[in-house]
Amino acid sequence: MDERSEQPTMTGAEQPARRGLQVDLRARLTGVLELAASPEHLLKLHAGAPVRGTCGLGRPFLYTRGDLDVIPAGSNITWEDEDASTSLFIRLSPALLTEAAQELGRGSERIRLEPRYQFRDSQIEHIGWRSKPSAALDFQTAGSIPIAWGWRLQCSY
Repeated sequence: MDERSEQPTMTGAEQPARRGLQVDLRARLTGVLELAASPEHLLKLHAGAPVRGTCGLGRPFLYTRGDLDVIPAGSNITWEDEDASTSLFIRLSPALLTEAAQELGRGSERIRLEPRYQFRDSQIEHIGWRSKPSAALDFQTAGSIPIAWGWRLQCSY
C-alpha cells in the first residue's frame, strides 16, 4: 500500500502475517491519506478517540471507536483527517476469502467485496480486537482468526 500524507504519517505496531492476514495498529497525525490499490482487501477498524474528516468525495465524517471500512483489493481511497487518529488496518488476501467461502459451501463466483464505509458489525469488531497486535493469543486462537475473518465477511455480504 502506498501511504502518503501532508504531515508525518503513521506509526504503529505490526503483527507478522498469518495465513493471508496482516494486522497493523496505526496512529497518525492530521492530514491527507492516500491508499493506492493493493492486491489485498483492507478492513479499517477505528480504535481511538472520535475523528472528524472529509472523504475523497468531499463529504464530512465523524468516526468513533468501532466504525469499520471495507476497501476491496484493487481500490484506491483518499481521505483527510482533521484530528489525530488510531485504527487497526487489517489486510486479508483474496485466497483467505476463497478458503472461507469453500468452508461455507459457497462457490468462488460469490466471493466479492464491495466498498463499505463507516458501518458497524459487532462480530467483525470483536474479531478485530482479538487480532490486535498486542492481543495475547494462544496457538489455537491465533490459527483460527484468519478464517474467522473470511467467514464473517462472507456472511455479511
